[in-house]
Amino acid sequence: MMSAIDEIVLFTILTNVSHQFSKEKTGLQDITLEHQASKNIVQLDSMDNANFVRVLFKGSQTNPNSTSTAVQNAVYAVPTANNSNLSSAVSNLRFIDCSFSSCNQGFVLNAINVKIIGCNFSGMNRAVWVDTTYNLGLTYNIKVANNTFDNIGRSAIYVYAADATTITAVTSVGNYFGEVDTLL
Repeated sequence: MMSAIDEIVLFTILTNVSHQFSKEKTGLQDITLEHQASKNIVQLDSMDNANFVRVLFKGSQTNPNSTSTAVQNAVYAVPTANNSNLSSAVSNLRFIDCSFSSCNQGFVLNAINVKIIGCNFSGMNRAVWVDTTYNLGLTYNIKVANNTFDNIGRSAIYVYAADATTITAVTSVGNYFGEVDTLL
């Protein structure tokens, strides 16, 4: 009998479509998630307390300087409910020793308490995009530590706040920045 995680993996291998996780899912470990279409590889909506350990997120973008409108994100962690209700927030996510490559963005985050630790990012336009456009006031405590950013077209870590109070406590510690901002 397959677990829910096994079914998600099998579904990905057979149909090559994006994942949508719910609060019941707790994470993935030691797996490759690959997507050839211009969709999110993983979409986290109203999810709390998930771990991703040694997961390879691989997209289909061949040029990190691409400004294509066909956006493919490795992880899209944005609640679909457009309000400031904390019960619909995406929160308590941990990405440890993961790799992200060949996507337009590695992360699009509108979330609370996210740790991105020891990950590798390469071949993308923006690696970590922290934003409050979607749910004002629900983005804080984002820690980006001990990661490697290389062959990044625009920004390794990009923070966009609609105003000065909508994003707080975004921390970058001990990261390596190789070729970043190569978009001419």
